[in-house]
Amino acid sequence: MHVDDNHQLVIDEAENISLQQIAAAQGNFDSQNVLSNPEFIVTHYTGGLQMQSTIHTFTTAPKDPSLGASAHLLVGRDGSVVQFLRFNQIAFHTGFSWWEKKKGLNDCSIGIEFDNVGALVGKNGEWHPRRQDQITIPDEEVQQIEYWKSPLPKGNRDDPDYASKLPAFQKFTEAQLAVALTILRALHQKYKPTLKDLLGHDQINIANRTDPGPLMPMRAWRQELFGREEPQIDEYIINAPTDMHANIDGQLPNTDQSTFGKPLPAGAIVKVITDPVGGLVKVNVIKSAVKGTGWIRSSSLRNEQNGSGSRIKTTFEQTFFKAGDRPPTLKVNQGFMDVNRGLVFQAGTRVRIQQFRDAWALVALLDRINGLGEVDTDHGQGGLEGWVRKEFVSPKAT
Repeated sequence: MHVDDNHQLVIDEAENISLQQIAAAQGNFDSQNVLSNPEFIVTHYTGGLQMQSTIHTFTTAPKDPSLGASAHLLVGRDGSVVQFLRFNQIAFHTGFSWWEKKKGLNDCSIGIEFDNVGALVGKNGEWHPRRQDQITIPDEEVQQIEYWKSPLPKGNRDDPDYASKLPAFQKFTEAQLAVALTILRALHQKYKPTLKDLLGHDQINIANRTDPGPLMPMRAWRQELFGREEPQIDEYIINAPTDMHANIDGQLPNTDQSTFGKPLPAGAIVKVITDPVGGLVKVNVIKSAVKGTGWIRSSSLRNEQNGSGSRIKTTFEQTFFKAGDRPPTLKVNQGFMDVNRGLVFQAGTRVRIQQFRDAWALVALLDRINGLGEVDTDHGQGGLEGWVRKEFVSPKAT
């Protein structure tokens, strides 16, 4: 396999690989600009059950131009390959994305999708795709494994029940992985003067993505292509204890929103005004000791039925933010109910920089963190990201 001068895959004579060229629909890629010097290859899983559904998505023009989606390649579970775009075309595959101070990776990356359900949910001794209980994934296609974005279970790794507590993912097939490596070699050979790294979608869109998950052999592939197992990064540290604000679609945090002074109690009856934004929803309080229109946590709401119909009530006491042009930004708090009790991340915690903007730094933590904001490599939560003030991060001494 090789990449020709038209930036398309070509199957060499001795290779038994099925390759189709199927054009992505207008609106699913950037038809105005050219991807001239690809710097990254980004891997994905489709999250779906049928390869044909992904083909349909990429070849159907989106009704909403902002929702266009495509990748350069799709690799089926049987090892077949579909190319939707030439490698010098810009696919819409990374969405909100950052890597090493670069924002928006569509225009500098090649995207490869793999037909794979992804993360699974166990129920009644069976494995199901999330939100699809009626579909069962066979046990032989499932593996439970530590994942860098998931909290580690309590107990020791040698405990008999430790593995049963780990997250589950659908395995990639041997045919997929073999073809993938052949593709990566061809891309590296063609674009190695500018190609810098092999990345997962979960690394560049930490808040929203889990693909390709922990079962893709990224470290081995990176070693073969670039002579190293880990991505190239500039490592920083948090230099003083600091809190962190969530990353909501790349917007700078809104930290100045005023409150009503008193918390909104549990049991307040409210009318919901907006869809959730960053974990918050705007409501009008109908019945409570504290009244007004403002923002509360969407996770606090419960729909109750009574004799006159249904009503929405709050389930716990919380800070009540006054309504403004945009919602306040919650602190990264790893499950605490009180929006003002964010984690305090300790000095020495390792991070990499997604972006510097104004007085802020968007950072991705390289360490697992426990509920006290401390580094905890045995039981902590990985994959945390957020905005901190610039003065609280420094390059790590070499």
